[in-house]
Amino acid sequence: MTGPDSLRATFFEECEDLLSRMGEGLSRMSATRERADIETVHDVFRAVHSIKGGAGAFGLSSLVAFAHVFETVLDLMRSGKLATERGTMQTLLRAYDVLSDLVSVARDGGAEPANMNALLAELDALADGGADPGEKPGKTSTSSRFPLDILDVPQTSPEVPDGYAVALTPGAAFYAKGHEPAAL
Repeated sequence: MTGPDSLRATFFEECEDLLSRMGEGLSRMSATRERADIETVHDVFRAVHSIKGGAGAFGLSSLVAFAHVFETVLDLMRSGKLATERGTMQTLLRAYDVLSDLVSVARDGGAEPANMNALLAELDALADGGADPGEKPGKTSTSSRFPLDILDVPQTSPEVPDGYAVALTPGAAFYAKGHEPAAL
């Protein structure tokens, strides 16, 4: 195995190590009744961030999207804006399972986890401080971590024969993180 196949295999090997570290860290975070050890939170965050980055390099969009929202919730924990309460930790443990399943699907094929969208909504609600995740299905808010608006255009629209249009309206945070709209 050489070239891209070798890199891909290495990525999935690294994912297994990262998922193992994540699982241990999340277990430690769940076991504490007080605020979780910040180094453990950082370690779990870095594991999700590394999986997201590698998945992005291989174009694994579902894995990237899920990891991104998971990472956002962990970042709020790192900054002290979100506590490691029991309900939050249960959501993070389920998110860990889905992330692990998404890695397996990306590596071996198969269907995405059935509970992925519901869990994305839970994570998104945590990231928004408990806001209703179903506020506007199919369209992200301008405060969302996703700087893209996805608009469902009727099939009869003359501008978009395939029925969908994607409009990019980046905000300052989009550029501050080094994203390049032309690349999208």
